[in-house]
Amino acid sequence: MDKVIIVLGPTGVGKSELAIEIAKRLSTEIISADAFQVYRQLNIGTAKVPNNKAQGIVQNLIDIKNIDEEYSVRDYQLDGRKEVTRIINNKKIPVVAGGTGLYLKALTYDYIFNEVKENIGDYSSFSNEELYLKLLKLDSKAGESIHPNNRKRVIRALTIANSGLTKSEGEALQKHEPVYDLFIIGCTMDRKKLYKVVDQRVEKMIALGLENEVYTLTREYPNFFELRATQGIGYKEWKEYFSGTKNRDETITLIKHNTHQLIKRQYTWFKHQFAQNWYDITDLQQRGKVINDILEWSKDE
Repeated sequence: MDKVIIVLGPTGVGKSELAIEIAKRLSTEIISADAFQVYRQLNIGTAKVPNNKAQGIVQNLIDIKNIDEEYSVRDYQLDGRKEVTRIINNKKIPVVAGGTGLYLKALTYDYIFNEVKENIGDYSSFSNEELYLKLLKLDSKAGESIHPNNRKRVIRALTIANSGLTKSEGEALQKHEPVYDLFIIGCTMDRKKLYKVVDQRVEKMIALGLENEVYTLTREYPNFFELRATQGIGYKEWKEYFSGTKNRDETITLIKHNTHQLIKRQYTWFKHQFAQNWYDITDLQQRGKVINDILEWSKDE
């Protein structure tokens, strides 16, 4: 199997810096696995690493879409695997780095996507309860995993079931196995310290002009807060501020709170979904160990 390195962990832990360090040592490229850095206009709030700080390392799948363009996990899987193949064909080991768990999983595991499009209009006359009962008749297993009031997910599962292969049947075909030889690095640090780091990062984003970035985009895109691309932390919280129902300090506090909650969810998801080695990358000894471990692993045939 082809080798791929994954650098994952919660937001703000230092994944990008470690990925750049690894990529430099291996003379290779990085593939971003961040659901919001794919958008060109989202810069400050997504904490993109500017080119002048990337130390000459190529970062792929960043700034590839406008915020009013759709970009799905399936799209990322296709684009990401093309980049992996290209880098491997150049006799290098790709470094995939990011905190979007579904992107990482779809790229590196045997994720199968049903190629269907929901036509919500077909179901507009049905209540949530009626739709859920339809789903239970067609695919009871999928129904058990979806809340009856999650209308969007229920409609998608119905659409898949009506296409010939139910959601649960499609999932049964997957072995949940990696499609590459993976070296997975879980980046971590003391939780209280991490919260302090991300709070300081939020303050830095404010100082860099995050409020103005959002304001400018709301002028260019009147439906800014309804776009899928702008549902990320650091952007969605400004809706109430610009509507006059929250002040600036409340908005900043909310961004920090939501970031802390995201960190908790990320840790939980990664621990359940990936068999990674965890490294406290603030510890110089552990940081050195992960570099040495990768260099040794990269030599193995």
